[in-house]
Amino acid sequence: MLVYLDMSKNRIETVDMDISGCEALEDLLLSSNMLQQLPDSIGLLKKLTTLKVDDNQLTILPNTIGNLSLLEEFDCSCNELESLPSTIGYLHSLRTLAVDENFLPELPREIGSCKNVTVMSLRSNKLEFLPEEIGQMQKLRVLNLSDNRLKNLPFSFTKLKELAALWLSDNQSKALIPLQTEAHPETKQRVLTNYMFPQQPRGDEGKLSVEISPIRI
Repeated sequence: MLVYLDMSKNRIETVDMDISGCEALEDLLLSSNMLQQLPDSIGLLKKLTTLKVDDNQLTILPNTIGNLSLLEEFDCSCNELESLPSTIGYLHSLRTLAVDENFLPELPREIGSCKNVTVMSLRSNKLEFLPEEIGQMQKLRVLNLSDNRLKNLPFSFTKLKELAALWLSDNQSKALIPLQTEAHPETKQRVLTNYMFPQQPRGDEGKLSVEISPIRI
């Protein structure tokens, strides 16, 4: 009975997943290949607890990802993803989520339903804002948001009482930095900010990754 399968670093271009004989699979490692998509049938691997598809060429994830109700660790870093499926909100067992170095401009609101996530890394994307629902992820302890385009953080961040490390910059000296409450200049809604906002991505017109703005008291 197959429970662990590692096909990393094999230059695999496609995965024609025949579910026959794979129902008991718990760990599937497909890192460092040349995959452009995952088959819908991956959602039939109901016992998966670990899925690693980092360092591929994925442009989209199938909606059936949401069927992996026992998934605890999901790494899809270093791909070409421009969105995450809303069905990611069904991953109620998820504890570690890594989506570094993709092209995400936003997160689905449903991400807030992943309430057992303790570590989430979204480094080096194109995020300009985060959904208010992220405040529902109250078990978050480590959150990496460095090298994005965030102008502020939603006020719901104040609900993340377990947060011990919030990374907004690669060269940040402290794991957790103080945030100030401000009113958004357009919506007048309360947001959180500090001297590291607004972020400026590395390599963008030769500027530094973070613009330093004065702190408002």
